[in-house]
Amino acid sequence: MVGGSSVAVTGAGFTGASAVNFASTPATSFTVSSPTLLTAISPPQAASIVEVTVTTRRDERHHPADEFAYQAAPAVSALSPVSGPLSGLSPVVITGTNFTGASAVSFGSSAATSFTVNSSTQVTAISPSAGAGTVEVTVTTPSGTSATVPADDSYTFQGPPSVTELSPAVGPLTGGTTVTITGTGFTGASAVSFGGQQATSFTVGSPTSVTVIVPANFEDISDSQVDVIVTTPPDERDARRRHVHL
Repeated sequence: MVGGSSVAVTGAGFTGASAVNFASTPATSFTVSSPTLLTAISPPQAASIVEVTVTTRRDERHHPADEFAYQAAPAVSALSPVSGPLSGLSPVVITGTNFTGASAVSFGSSAATSFTVNSSTQVTAISPSAGAGTVEVTVTTPSGTSATVPADDSYTFQGPPSVTELSPAVGPLTGGTTVTITGTGFTGASAVSFGGQQATSFTVGSPTSVTVIVPANFEDISDSQVDVIVTTPPDERDARRRHVHL
């Protein structure tokens, strides 16, 4: 591990201390504050638990409570959910390793509104407000900050969905037409409807594209146009309405 942690060592007889070692490796530096307290900067070591020793003019002091744990840097392996509103305040479960003692969680350059360390492998963070876009989520502990791995730690701040185009824009009253809906903010779409009828099948191809099968039974409609609506979480926001001729 990279070391560099400030470690307060409490004991007795530290006056005139000449050395502080973490296992066999000398501390990067140390300061004797009093006969019972010194502060040492940990040197680099492999992940392990080591004994800390203090050497004075008389002898080397050992104590059963002098062990110091070197912990690997945190790593993020998954987020749930992977997107949320621009306003923030959405709970995001972060899964990974070595989260014990986490001191910060960031969404890009913005700090999480708050966070809770559930275990060494899970943190729940409340997303901050942000502009539209995708950022990397990082966790910081005394051992360092998690490396950014877009495939694992990417989180997308997205605005309300909008529909800009339907292809085709015309279909039979019996339904069954495959329609590609183009727009923005479609990640996590939970519903697509035509004139108030929910489509039974749709696929979110990307944040800008949804493919849907038009539902049937429009024979009794009085207007030849219906509203096409895409709905997304977390607050069931509706896309801007467009029309399809049936």
